[in-house]
Amino acid sequence: MKWLSGVSLAMTLALTASALSAPAPDEPKDSAYYPMRDGTTWTYKAGDSTFTVKVTKHEVVQGSPYNCARFETIQEGKSIASEDVFVKDGSVYRLRSDDKLIEPPVLVLKQPAKAGDVWNIDSKTEAKTSLKGTFTYGEEQITLAGDKDPVSAVKVHCDDLEANGARYTFTTYYAKDKGMVRQMIEAGGLKINIELEKYEPAPAPK
Repeated sequence: MKWLSGVSLAMTLALTASALSAPAPDEPKDSAYYPMRDGTTWTYKAGDSTFTVKVTKHEVVQGSPYNCARFETIQEGKSIASEDVFVKDGSVYRLRSDDKLIEPPVLVLKQPAKAGDVWNIDSKTEAKTSLKGTFTYGEEQITLAGDKDPVSAVKVHCDDLEANGARYTFTTYYAKDKGMVRQMIEAGGLKINIELEKYEPAPAPK
């Protein structure tokens, strides 16, 4: 599952500012399609496996101006992966994966955007992993597991993601105020479907 979370929450997979120093960090930012409040939790089903993703904290990473949300992927009570994500001008970027800096940060979800918008990523991590691909933005009505009525979702698709020599095809769906609700990944003939089972928003401030 480690490679899976790296790709999905990976990837989950730009064109962005690469400056990593500033006199003062930004305040934490949120996204309508990518909730980032501390304590927000998602439970996903992938085949016979279940895992959770939880926002565990916010921190400024390596002196960058970005106040990142830490997303921990947890399976069987153990943290198996992490990523640090921030919002800039409405769009969502990944700055670190498993504590390895990504340069430049990967544009995961472009906002605002319209159907047909395209962006390219060409990044490397501190672990010397290369990330390259072309992402396409769309919008679609989908029906979530356990629901009867369809919901509006934004869609990010990539059929040429190269991650450390391997090639992936993926489609990720995000629902407003819930974040990632579905993802399909294909690599080397293996297909994996990830479905949201439960969404738990951040606890209300006391």
